[in-house]
Amino acid sequence: MKTIGVYGSLKEGCYNYERWGLHKCTRLEDQSIRGAMRMIGNSYPALYKVGDAPTEYERDHVLEIYEIPQYNYDLIESMEIGAGYYPQAMNIGPYSNVVVFLMSPEIPFKPESFIEKYPV
Repeated sequence: MKTIGVYGSLKEGCYNYERWGLHKCTRLEDQSIRGAMRMIGNSYPALYKVGDAPTEYERDHVLEIYEIPQYNYDLIESMEIGAGYYPQAMNIGPYSNVVVFLMSPEIPFKPESFIEKYPV
Protein backbone atom coordinates (compact mmCIF):
# COMPACT_ATOMS: atom_id res chain seq x y z
CA MET A 1 0.00 0.00 0.00
CA LYS A 2 1.07 3.57 -0.70
CA THR A 3 -0.11 6.78 0.90
CA ILE A 4 -0.85 9.47 -1.66
CA GLY A 5 -2.06 13.07 -1.46
CA VAL A 6 -4.19 14.14 -4.42
CA TYR A 7 -5.46 17.42 -5.76
CA GLY A 8 -7.01 18.60 -8.99
CA SER A 9 -8.58 16.04 -11.29
CA LEU A 10 -7.86 13.16 -8.88
CA LYS A 11 -10.03 14.61 -6.10
CA GLU A 12 -13.41 13.08 -5.34
CA GLY A 13 -15.99 14.25 -7.87
CA CYS A 14 -13.41 15.22 -10.50
CA TYR A 15 -12.85 13.38 -13.77
CA ASN A 16 -9.83 11.21 -12.86
CA TYR A 17 -11.14 10.10 -9.46
CA GLU A 18 -13.01 6.99 -10.62
CA ARG A 19 -10.87 6.52 -13.73
CA TRP A 20 -7.86 5.61 -11.57
CA GLY A 21 -9.81 3.71 -8.91
CA LEU A 22 -9.61 6.13 -6.00
CA HIS A 23 -13.32 5.57 -5.27
CA LYS A 24 -12.35 2.01 -4.21
CA CYS A 25 -9.44 3.11 -1.99
CA THR A 26 -9.34 4.18 1.65
CA ARG A 27 -9.61 7.93 2.09
CA LEU A 28 -7.85 8.88 5.31
CA GLU A 29 -8.60 12.60 5.62
CA ASP A 30 -7.90 15.98 4.08
CA GLN A 31 -4.72 17.89 4.86
CA SER A 32 -3.25 21.18 3.62
CA ILE A 33 0.12 21.88 2.09
CA ARG A 34 1.67 25.13 0.90
CA GLY A 35 2.56 25.73 -2.72
CA ALA A 36 1.68 27.70 -5.84
CA MET A 37 -0.93 26.39 -8.28
CA ARG A 38 -1.50 27.23 -11.92
CA MET A 39 -3.58 25.82 -14.74
CA ILE A 40 -1.89 23.96 -17.58
CA GLY A 41 -3.94 24.82 -20.62
CA ASN A 42 -7.64 24.88 -19.76
CA SER A 43 -7.85 21.49 -18.18
CA TYR A 44 -5.64 20.57 -15.25
CA PRO A 45 -3.82 22.16 -12.31
CA ALA A 46 -0.14 22.03 -11.49
CA LEU A 47 1.08 22.43 -7.91
CA TYR A 48 4.60 23.75 -7.42
CA LYS A 49 6.41 23.17 -4.14
CA VAL A 50 7.52 26.09 -2.02
CA GLY A 51 10.54 27.69 -3.67
CA ASP A 52 9.72 26.58 -7.22
CA ALA A 53 7.43 29.56 -7.90
CA PRO A 54 7.32 33.18 -6.75
CA THR A 55 6.31 33.36 -3.07
CA GLU A 56 3.49 35.83 -3.71
CA TYR A 57 1.59 32.99 -5.43
CA GLU A 58 1.94 30.48 -2.59
CA ARG A 59 -1.28 29.41 -0.88
CA ASP A 60 -2.48 26.55 1.30
CA HIS A 61 -4.04 23.81 -0.83
CA VAL A 62 -6.18 20.96 0.47
CA LEU A 63 -5.14 17.45 -0.49
CA GLU A 64 -7.20 14.31 -0.07
CA ILE A 65 -5.02 11.66 1.56
CA TYR A 66 -5.57 8.03 0.48
CA GLU A 67 -4.08 4.62 1.09
CA ILE A 68 -3.98 2.90 -2.28
CA PRO A 69 -2.69 -0.42 -3.65
CA GLN A 70 0.59 -0.41 -5.54
CA TYR A 71 -1.26 -1.20 -8.77
CA ASN A 72 -3.36 2.00 -8.56
CA TYR A 73 -0.30 3.98 -7.57
CA ASP A 74 1.62 2.72 -10.61
CA LEU A 75 -1.22 3.80 -12.94
CA ILE A 76 -1.42 7.27 -11.38
CA GLU A 77 2.35 7.65 -11.38
CA SER A 78 2.54 6.78 -15.07
CA MET A 79 -0.11 9.39 -15.92
CA GLU A 80 1.49 12.09 -13.76
CA ILE A 81 5.07 11.56 -14.92
CA GLY A 82 3.87 11.55 -18.53
CA ALA A 83 2.32 14.98 -17.92
CA GLY A 84 5.50 16.51 -16.45
CA TYR A 85 4.91 15.92 -12.73
CA TYR A 86 7.29 14.19 -10.33
CA PRO A 87 6.56 12.24 -7.13
CA GLN A 88 7.64 13.92 -3.90
CA ALA A 89 7.37 12.06 -0.59
CA MET A 90 6.61 14.39 2.29
CA ASN A 91 5.24 14.49 5.79
CA ILE A 92 1.73 15.95 5.82
CA GLY A 93 -0.14 16.31 9.10
CA PRO A 94 0.14 13.00 10.99
CA TYR A 95 1.21 11.08 7.86
CA SER A 96 4.76 10.35 6.74
CA ASN A 97 5.99 9.56 3.26
CA VAL A 98 2.84 10.83 1.54
CA VAL A 99 3.51 10.95 -2.18
CA VAL A 100 2.32 14.13 -3.90
CA PHE A 101 2.82 14.72 -7.60
CA LEU A 102 4.25 18.19 -8.10
CA MET A 103 4.98 20.04 -11.31
CA SER A 104 8.57 19.89 -12.42
CA PRO A 105 10.42 23.17 -11.85
CA GLU A 106 11.69 22.74 -15.43
CA ILE A 107 8.19 23.75 -16.55
CA PRO A 108 8.09 27.39 -15.50
CA PHE A 109 5.39 28.83 -13.28
CA LYS A 110 3.33 31.33 -15.29
CA PRO A 111 1.71 34.02 -13.13
CA GLU A 112 -0.97 34.67 -15.78
CA SER A 113 -2.30 31.13 -15.21
CA PHE A 114 -2.25 31.34 -11.38
CA ILE A 115 -5.32 29.96 -9.61
CA GLU A 116 -6.34 30.12 -5.95
CA LYS A 117 -7.74 26.56 -5.95
CA TYR A 118 -9.07 23.81 -8.20
CA PRO A 119 -11.72 23.43 -9.43
CA VAL A 120 -12.04 27.10 -10.21
